[in-house]
Amino acid sequence: MLFTRFHIQLVVRVTTLTATIFACAWTVAGGLTPVAAILGLIAVCQLYLLVRFLSKVHRDLSRFLQSILLEDFSQSFSLMDPISSKDDLKTKFNQVRQHFMKLREEKEENLQYLQTVVRHIGVGVITYKKDGTVVLINEAAKRLFNVSQLKSVAFLDKYNRNLASTLLQIAPGEDSLIKIDTVSPQAVLSVRATEFRMHGESYRLVSIQDIASELARERMARELEIAWQVQGSLLPRETPLIQGFDISGRCLPATEVSGDYFDFIPMENGKLAVIIADVSGKGVPAAFYMTLTKGYVQSVVGGDIPARQILDRINEQLHRTLGAGTFVTMMVAIVNPANRRVTCSRAGHNPALHYSPAGDFGWVQPEGMVLGITGSPAFGQMLEETEVSMQPGDWLVFFTDGVSDAVNTEDQEYSIQRLMETIRENAGKSAREMAETILVEVQTFVGSRGARDDMTLVALKAL
Repeated sequence: MLFTRFHIQLVVRVTTLTATIFACAWTVAGGLTPVAAILGLIAVCQLYLLVRFLSKVHRDLSRFLQSILLEDFSQSFSLMDPISSKDDLKTKFNQVRQHFMKLREEKEENLQYLQTVVRHIGVGVITYKKDGTVVLINEAAKRLFNVSQLKSVAFLDKYNRNLASTLLQIAPGEDSLIKIDTVSPQAVLSVRATEFRMHGESYRLVSIQDIASELARERMARELEIAWQVQGSLLPRETPLIQGFDISGRCLPATEVSGDYFDFIPMENGKLAVIIADVSGKGVPAAFYMTLTKGYVQSVVGGDIPARQILDRINEQLHRTLGAGTFVTMMVAIVNPANRRVTCSRAGHNPALHYSPAGDFGWVQPEGMVLGITGSPAFGQMLEETEVSMQPGDWLVFFTDGVSDAVNTEDQEYSIQRLMETIRENAGKSAREMAETILVEVQTFVGSRGARDDMTLVALKAL
């Protein structure tokens, strides 16, 4: 359909010219007359118009092809031509020109986008020829080597003598690690290369990244994993057996390591010391002080020492050891199977919940201040002891504030009320099941927000 009108014009002109020549010849054969002269003149005009038409078409076509070749799309083809038969052709020329203009604009936009991405990505990128002539270097690479421009990779020798040779010799798809002290302290550069051809010439593109911080993070992660394994070994490995009671404890850290602590320590006369504690803060510092606290607890608890005295002695040591602004909350409960009584003393820790099968809840909250803030005798004078008589089916639940203060995505707290409901609904279960159920309930409650504090819980049930 592109040349429909063009063909019509050409056929009309050739047909007309042929008819005119034929008529002219016939007339001439009959004799030279004014009619023959007029017909001859018409033939000449028709021939002229045909030549002019074809010349304009040829010229426009040449301009069109030249603009495509040179990617010069500034020219346009006017449709107001005296020879209107060219309008169809010119319309197609303009459509093709506009299409190529759009393609070039898209290519330029894609190129600009690619250049912007390469310029601003955090990984250093250098493109260079085989002789080391740099074609492109992005901002990350400039910052890495502290240069404003780079003409040749050979100039990188002043940073490291192996760097330039590595870049020139590295094979496509190969990775290399280079340690450089002059770029940043103990920098480790990861270099990866690829190769491509453009305009018949080979180019090499390398990505360069300082992975020292990444290696440090991996090393820290390994160390934290080891720390968690060590810390986990400090928690009770086995649930103690104590006549007339079922007991279990669980600890879930908010980070890799925890500042919470619980322990079960056998005492004389079949008694059991139940310890639950929470170091202020979280993470590695809190975990360090937690380990220190366990050592003090292990050195103090023994024989038949009262709960108040245990806290007083631990405070003496922590007061001399803890850093400024750091403190420890703790609850000590001495379980006596002989009389089914539990004696509790509290150093600023969350009160324990006492639940009876009748559905009643009570608080176990003797007075006492946190460990490590002040020394004796002020600390000891504030301590109280509370004795709880445990009947069959009774529960004592000790917990850290990471359980009750857990917050979900809607900024709602898990709360003591929800904790009570969970205890009431699961009162018929074992101590292990109770501890696990409560922590699962809290984790479900916080959802994707995750725990913001360590969660530790000890459940004690009278059988």
